[in-house]
Amino acid sequence: PDQKENTHFTVLIHELAEAFQKDFTKSTKERLLLTAGVSAGRQMIDNSYQVEKLAKDLDFINLLSFDFHGSWEKPLITGHNSPLSKGWQDRGPSSYYNVICQFLKGAKITRLQDQQVPYAVKGNQWVGYDDVKSMETKVHFLKNLNLGGAMIWSIDMDDFTGKSCNQGPYPLVQAVKRSLGSL
Repeated sequence: PDQKENTHFTVLIHELAEAFQKDFTKSTKERLLLTAGVSAGRQMIDNSYQVEKLAKDLDFINLLSFDFHGSWEKPLITGHNSPLSKGWQDRGPSSYYNVICQFLKGAKITRLQDQQVPYAVKGNQWVGYDDVKSMETKVHFLKNLNLGGAMIWSIDMDDFTGKSCNQGPYPLVQAVKRSLGSL
């Protein structure tokens, strides 16, 4: 939501929270959790969300940290996961980890020390991606900030069969789970 719409978003969340509570009191089921994925940029948060009110009604607020940088910045800044153009959209090589593992065979892999993430180059193709080590590093970072956990946007992008990367099913999700431990 933008600044004009943030009140509407807050009201929607409050009404959903009330409905979830009403449903819970009428049934024997556990109360549904109410969560929101929100932009992680401070200016966007300040302009778009009534944080104190939302925090009263939401069980979890998940920060979408993939959009720290983008086309709105002047001068343009590119982060590891900041697309500059239209994505692959499942044409040819894709962002699926199992496909990336296949791409890595014969590719030159480099780790960006400042961002602690890998990228690979093969011929004229460049692929930035997360691996088990970068996921563990990200969890270590969030634990140092005393955040309450981690959110995974889409598990279908992981190696769900466990065969392509030879790391077992869902190696990225499992790395996050292992690294979170008893958080």
